[in-house]
Parts: sequence; structure tokens; C-alpha cells
Amino acid sequence: MMKQSVVLPTIWDGASNWAVRASTGSVISGATAAAKAASNDVLSDMSNIAVGTSIDNIAPSAMTDYAINSAGNGIEVSWVAPEDHGVVSSFVFRGATQYIYGVEKYEVYRTVAGSEGFELIGTATPGSTSFIDDVPMGSNVYSYYVKAVDGNPDHMVMSPTRSGISTSALKGDFTGDATINASDFSIFAANYGKVMAGNEATFVGAYDLNSDGKIDASDFSIFAAAYGSTLSSAKAAVAEMPTSDIPFGISASIDDATSTYFVNVNIDKADGLKGFEFFMSYNTEAFEFLPNSVNGLVGLNMATQVEDGVIRISDWFIGQDFSGTVSLGFRSTGLNRTSTFEILNAVVDVDGLAHATNVSEFEARALPTVYALSQNYPNPFNPTTTIDYSIPKSGNVEMVIYNASGQKVRSLVTGAQDAGFYKVVWDGRNDMGESVASGVYLYKLVSGSFSKTAKMNLIK
Repeated sequence: MMKQSVVLPTIWDGASNWAVRASTGSVISGATAAAKAASNDVLSDMSNIAVGTSIDNIAPSAMTDYAINSAGNGIEVSWVAPEDHGVVSSFVFRGATQYIYGVEKYEVYRTVAGSEGFELIGTATPGSTSFIDDVPMGSNVYSYYVKAVDGNPDHMVMSPTRSGISTSALKGDFTGDATINASDFSIFAANYGKVMAGNEATFVGAYDLNSDGKIDASDFSIFAAAYGSTLSSAKAAVAEMPTSDIPFGISASIDDATSTYFVNVNIDKADGLKGFEFFMSYNTEAFEFLPNSVNGLVGLNMATQVEDGVIRISDWFIGQDFSGTVSLGFRSTGLNRTSTFEILNAVVDVDGLAHATNVSEFEARALPTVYALSQNYPNPFNPTTTIDYSIPKSGNVEMVIYNASGQKVRSLVTGAQDAGFYKVVWDGRNDMGESVASGVYLYKLVSGSFSKTAKMNLIK
């Protein structure tokens, strides 16, 4: 007798009953005629029943292509399954084709970043390549790994660990509130400079806006361009931040050499200050904002005009030392008017964002851009008249009245004056306090290299 053997796929692991009998199909030999007559079949008698156990001794391949991405309604854990995770065999059982997979299921494990211990959160069927974890949108970072299960407890095939967050559809919105604001800036700054290589378990791909494996200046350019954006479908979010008593004070200075008016925002250098943002309003009819003249910002920063008359200054520090003062340059439009510089809203980051409540405003007088001497008014006059003039740079100023013969009558202004708009009144008297006669008089303004003379008429 020839010994025969065959390898059969099994439905499950564990002990099964096995038996063999011969079949001739439609061809019946003389040797099986008796068996056919007895059983009305073309099968031989059943052999002895044996008990046997099948063992899964082929481990599935490891998963290496594995990613974590925001899915809009949570976080998507995705992987590329090796070929041997799929259908590896099939057989017909009771008229139906049964398929055998290299893995029985995928188990997905999760933890909140920074916490200890992963928990099983769900399973995926054989042939799956992804799993959606329905976590709320927000800044929480979750870490995941996937285990391929094939029925043999010795075949523990685990994916690498990856981390991610659930965000809105707005790229750069790391908090999931459908707007890109100071909260997102704080998160981005805290992750700036990180690279994926060697840090795959903790690197969050959502912060890598250009998906090149590192969070650097290229990503900041993308983030800055989108800063302030809001999804059209988003509802206005109510900021729920604690308050801070870090003061924001305002002062001013003038650079005569460039005719630039600097508004200085002084921020208390509290221990642990990591960044800040404030909005400042100003009078556009009196001043023009000069973005390139902003000084004092360090780290990752932006100075932008968000709308007419409102400027946003955002600054988060990446290891740099903040001096405590930010200066914003303005140029006067040349109109004689006052303007109030006011901090509308301020946020600070000291181990978490907080609204700053101690803010202030500063009233500034607009500065002239050129020297000017105006015609007196009224003219003709009796007994007094007013003369307006402007000085764009600090220095010595003289305003002198002369008669028609060129003789000095009265010195109205003599001495140093700051840059600004001025007016002086002549009461028709000389330096001795005596009233002068009717006639034509000259008034002359001299300051620095500027000199101008004009006429006026006194009528009694």
C-alpha cells in the first residue's frame, strides 16, 4: 500500500476530528463495486477517525507604512497591509467558499500623549487598511499603535507608534475651533524646530504644514499666511481663557532724523512669559503705520494691519530673550489733530494663554511732515491776529515781527521747541508793550535751515 498525505486549510485552530475515504468520482473500478452496491455511492468505507490539531506557524509580516491624520470627524489611523495579511488560501465548506486571511483582525490601541499605558479602543476586520477614532476636535495629542492578530499568541506584530490631533478642515487650526488664532500660534511655536526622523512616536504631522518631516520656517510661512482665517461655516467661538494682570503700558518717542513717531508698548517681563498678542487701534487720518519700522519682536512674530486702523502684533519666543518693549513706527499725515493709540485686546502666554486685563491707551499729537508758516487770521486785523506754523523737527525757533521798513517790532517766539503744530497770537504791540500804528507788517519764521516771511495788515 502506498502512503499518501495532503495539506488542508483549516477553519480554526484547535483539535478537530479527521477521517478519510476513497472516491472514484464517475469512474468506478471493479474493486469498488461492492462498496458502491452497499452505500449507493462511489465512496469507500470511512477510515478510522483521528484527532488532530492545526497550528498557525507562519507569522504575518510587520506593518511599516503607517500614518495618523485628522479625519474631520476624528483621527484616522491608516496602514498599508503587507500581502500576507490578506487572503492566503480558500476552501469550500458545505457548498460555500471560505477564505483564510493572514491576520484575523487588527486591534487599535490609543493613549493621550504624555499618559502612561495604551488601551484597546477598537478592532478592524481582515483586509481593512484604516480605522477612525471618533475623538473631539481640539489640541489634545493622541498616540496610537496597531496590532495584527493571526490566532497564534506568539505572533504579536505591532505597528510603530504615531501621534496626531483632530482638527477642522482649516490647515493651521490646531485647536479645532475653525479659526487660526493665538492659541494655534502658541502650539505651533512650542513645536517649532521638531523633526520626524528619530521622533516618529511624538512628531505630530498636523504641525508639519508642508509635510516635509520638519517644522521650520517654510511651515511658518504657510501658517502666517493663513493666520486670522476662519472657516465660513464656523460659528463665533467664545474665548474661555483665564485672566492675567501682566500690564501693557504705552509711551511715545520721536525720531527727528526720520520724522518717525514711535509708539512703545511696554510689557512686563513676567517669569515664564512665552509669547503675547495684542491689537492696537489708531487714527488713520492723523498717522500712517510703517510695518517695516516695528522693533523689539523676537522668535516667531507677525506685525499685520488686520483692518483699517487696527494692527495685530503677535510674538512667541523660541529660546530668545524678549526685551519687554515693542515699538511701532508711524508717520504723521501732516494734519494738526490728536490721535489716541489704544490696546483693544491682549493675550499672554505664561504656561497657557490668558487675557491680559491691565491695558492702557495713549493720546498723541500728530506731527507735521514739513516746515510751514500759514497766513495770519484774521487779516486785516484789529487788535489781535493768530499765526499758525509747524516744525517737523525739534530745534531753535524764532518768530519776529518787522515793520515795512524792516525794523524789528516784536519777538513772538524765541527758543527751542519740539516738533509739532503751533500757533501764536500778536496783539499789535511792540516789545515795550506799546500799541503800534496801522500799516503793513512782516512776520518771519526761522528754524534750522528753514526761513519764511509773510505780510499782514493792521487797521485801526
